[in-house]
Amino acid sequence: MKLILVFLFFISVFTVKGQDKVNVKYYDSLWEPASAEKAVYYTEYEKVGNYFKGTSYYKNSGNIYGRSLFTDTISYKRIGTMINYYETGSLKDSSIYDVKGTALKEYSFYKSGKLLKQSILNEHSYELKVDMFTENGKLIADSSFTQIPAEFQGGLPGWSNYLGEHLNSDIPTKKNAPDGKYTVVVTFIVDLKGNVIDVDAENDPGYGTKQEAIRVIRKSPKWQPASKNGKPTIYRHRQSITFVVSK
Repeated sequence: MKLILVFLFFISVFTVKGQDKVNVKYYDSLWEPASAEKAVYYTEYEKVGNYFKGTSYYKNSGNIYGRSLFTDTISYKRIGTMINYYETGSLKDSSIYDVKGTALKEYSFYKSGKLLKQSILNEHSYELKVDMFTENGKLIADSSFTQIPAEFQGGLPGWSNYLGEHLNSDIPTKKNAPDGKYTVVVTFIVDLKGNVIDVDAENDPGYGTKQEAIRVIRKSPKWQPASKNGKPTIYRHRQSITFVVSK
């Protein structure tokens, strides 16, 4: 049995200005934001140097779910080691991320503690080796492929420069938005020829921020298409843009 990746779902963040410390956030069963009353999990975030340490819990029992280190509390890009547990306390999964937020090694476990899946990425060749096992240790699936994500000209620095130069960050101020932060999450696809298509926003904070975020991304120059095993493939990207109003 072969494992097939259709999209490499890459998350990045562009912020016009800095961000503040976050304390507690609540989530539903799919890890979507939720009210405290309807939450299944909650996470406590603590600022540690330039990063945020997140400790998550099962809300009903108060048992620990996991620990991670994040670069920010908008994109939630992880770095370093992430460890998660079943509610019983046994190890559920663990991962190691590099400074760019790329998962280099990922391991998943049965509740018995036996290895379920392991994914190992070669940092130099981008070859990803994925193996799955039965609970008694028998190999049931393995795959090895090379996937290279789509990239803007100049990489992430080039993308940040493009957004900084072309985004009209004064839009909410001109529309009399109150002081605060207005984050728009935009999704788009880089097609086989590097064109940016299907641009849409997941939310709308108002004051013209959604429209401006979509506008600047729609006007993006071509990207270098993603590839899998040397062949171009479509690539889905999720981008956060934060407008800051401070009068």
